[in-house]
Amino acid sequence: MSEGKLLNLVEDALEQLEQYVIMYDKGISSPTTIATKRVLLLLKEDVTSFPEINGRLLRATHDMSVAAVKVYDGTPLEEALLNVIRELYKIPGYSKLEPLRGDFGKGTPV
Repeated sequence: MSEGKLLNLVEDALEQLEQYVIMYDKGISSPTTIATKRVLLLLKEDVTSFPEINGRLLRATHDMSVAAVKVYDGTPLEEALLNVIRELYKIPGYSKLEPLRGDFGKGTPV
């Protein structure tokens, strides 16, 4: 996994998220878009601040990938989020992590 590439992909996803909120949510963030933004911002912070990404945060990215397919289907945001996930799959053991599930998009992200 390339740290620089991941940061660029996260930045792109954050930009696409802002566009999604404007175009599809009428400028008002939903709990799912709030949770997605929180995960992306935490991921960006973790990548730049620590040698290893927090395991709970990586598990939250699994939930974010489900939201990408279910909620953001067919939008540029879906593709941007999936690009982030594809880069994370380069981390050894990432594919074996269990998602957080229950709390994603329900007001208590990560």
